[in-house]
Amino acid sequence: MVATSHDVMLDIELYQPTDEANALALAESLGKDGWLLGGGQDTYGWLKDRNKTASAMIELTQVDAWKGIKETSDGIEIGAVTQPVF
Repeated sequence: MVATSHDVMLDIELYQPTDEANALALAESLGKDGWLLGGGQDTYGWLKDRNKTASAMIELTQVDAWKGIKETSDGIEIGAVTQPVF
């Protein structure tokens, strides 16, 4: 048996919205064909190895509304794309 190697990922559209409204609109319009990424290092391995496929990716790390830690009346809110500080 011969092993198959794929050195190049398939073409994928990359969207990098900077505001919440645009990110949500893209997610709605692309549906299941658009993967939402908030880091995604494991995602690239899946794509390269062709274990999973997507036609588009929506990278969420530039959406300021989803960054940071803030106190609310209900407790503490940690944004979905908040990066740790070391």
